[in-house]
Amino acid sequence: MKFTINRYIFLKHLLDVQKAVTSKSTIPILTGIKLLLTEQDLLLTGSDASISIEKIISSQIEENELTIEQKGQIVLPSRFFGEIIKKLPGKLVTLTLLGQNKVEISSEKSVFTINGIDANLYPSIQNIDAQDYQTIQLPTTLLKNVFSQTVIAASTSENRPILTGIYLVIKNKQLIATATDSHRMSRRIIDLPNIDDSFEKTCTVPAKSLIELSKILNDEETVSMSISENKILFMTDTLYFYSRLLEGNYPDVSRLLQHHYPFKLVLNASTFLHSIERASILSSEGKNDFVTLHFGETVTLSSESSEIGYVEETIDYISLTSDSIKISFNPNYMKDALKVVNGQDIEISLQEEGKPFTIKLNNEDADKFIQLITPIRTRN
Repeated sequence: MKFTINRYIFLKHLLDVQKAVTSKSTIPILTGIKLLLTEQDLLLTGSDASISIEKIISSQIEENELTIEQKGQIVLPSRFFGEIIKKLPGKLVTLTLLGQNKVEISSEKSVFTINGIDANLYPSIQNIDAQDYQTIQLPTTLLKNVFSQTVIAASTSENRPILTGIYLVIKNKQLIATATDSHRMSRRIIDLPNIDDSFEKTCTVPAKSLIELSKILNDEETVSMSISENKILFMTDTLYFYSRLLEGNYPDVSRLLQHHYPFKLVLNASTFLHSIERASILSSEGKNDFVTLHFGETVTLSSESSEIGYVEETIDYISLTSDSIKISFNPNYMKDALKVVNGQDIEISLQEEGKPFTIKLNNEDADKFIQLITPIRTRN
C-alpha cells in the first residue's frame, strides 16, 4: 500500500472517522482506524461497535490530490495516527506500508514509522444494503435541524436506556422525531412527499449517535436514510454512518399533549431567552433551581436565592390570553427550548397550574414542532 494525499483534507476525514473510535474499547483493534486503498478510492473506517463511520476519499476529485501507487489495507492506532497527521509540516503526506504491518508516514523532511495491525483482523461491519430497504432522502440542513431540536430533550441517564434515544416514526408520508427524559419532551414533524404512502417504520436511535452525525454532515449535501432491524444508515456521497438501534418500547408521549389550552402567551424567543438567562443567575445559586413566570395584568419573571437575593423582570409580550396564573420551571430546560427556535416568536400554552405546558412556534407550522416542559411544584 502506498499513496500520497493532501494532508489537510486527509486530516478532516480522519477527524470525522475518529468520532466513532474510543480508547476504552474492549476490542483492542477498534482503538484503531482501518485504511483500505483501492484503485480509485481511500476508505477510512472507525467503529466502537455502536457507531461505525466510513469516509470515502476519491482520487477522481482534484482537490484531494490523492495519488494511488499500490493498493492495500492496514489498521493504525487512532490517537497517535491523528496526532502525527495533524503535526506534519507539509501540504502533502505519503503513507507506505512496509513489512510486518509497519507504516511509514512522510511529509517534507519529517518521517514517522508506526506499528499497525493486520486489517484482516478488523471486525466486519454488517452493512445495510440500501437497495433492500426503503430509502428516505432529505436535505442535510433539514435533518440536522430535526435532530438539534429533539436531542435536547433526550435523557442522559442510563436508568431507562430507551429514553437516551430519539424515537423516529415514519408514517403517513411524515417523519416524526420525539425525545423525552420524562421531565420535558420535544417533537418535530417533517413531510416526506416522495415516499410510498404505505411505508411505515419505527426505531429509536441513540441521541449520542445523532449528535456525532450532525457534526460530520456537510450542509450542502443530501442525506439518504435506511433502517434495518437493528441498525440505521445515513449515507452521502462521501459518508456511511451506521448506528445501532436501541431495544425496547418507546413510551407514548402523545397523551401528554392536550387539545385545549386556555392560557396562552405569545412573545419573542430571543427576548425571552435573555430574560431567562438573567433570572437564572440567582436561581442557580439557590437550593431550588427554578424561575417563576407570573401571568396577570403584566407578565413577570422572578427567581430568588436566600443567600444572594431576589430578581423580578417585566416581560415584553405580543399577546396574552390568561387570568392570573403562575408556573415555575427549570430555567435550563427553557433555555434549551428557546435556543433551538432561532429567535422566532413562540406561544407558551398552559392548561392549568401544575400541569405541563407547551412551547410552539407562533406560525402556520406550529403543530410540527412542539416542546413540553413539566413545571416544578413550589411552596408558594
